[in-house]
Amino acid sequence: MPPRISRKQLGSLLPGFELPKQPRGHLGHDRASDAILLKQMCLANRLPEPQKEVKFDETRNWRIDWLFDGRVALEIEGSPWAGKPCPTCGMRPGGRHNRGQGFLDDMEKYNAIATAGLILLRTTWDQINKGTIFPVIAKALEVKK
Repeated sequence: MPPRISRKQLGSLLPGFELPKQPRGHLGHDRASDAILLKQMCLANRLPEPQKEVKFDETRNWRIDWLFDGRVALEIEGSPWAGKPCPTCGMRPGGRHNRGQGFLDDMEKYNAIATAGLILLRTTWDQINKGTIFPVIAKALEVKK
């Protein structure tokens, strides 16, 4: 597996690149800066630049959070710490992904992504921050069509 590059390491690898300021101490709170940072981290990890919010189902108006090479879908989940303090920032997130109906709706969407022939990966902002998802994306991109 290729080595991973974390958010902390990214700043030293890209001269002149400033990491976006995060209002609560970590990713997942500011969509604009999250998108810039994710794209930069993909490039630093030698991954192709992903497409953001790609529509894949006209009937349901579903979008894939990030799509790599038209075949690897990356869905970013809300905090797994629903109702408990996040270990990174102390925030107590809720979110639809952690509630009953939101969870069931996500399962339906994920099954539709998989049956459309895409490789589906799920991650959290914490895994993006640490860089642990990037070797997984690289491995998924190696899978033949």
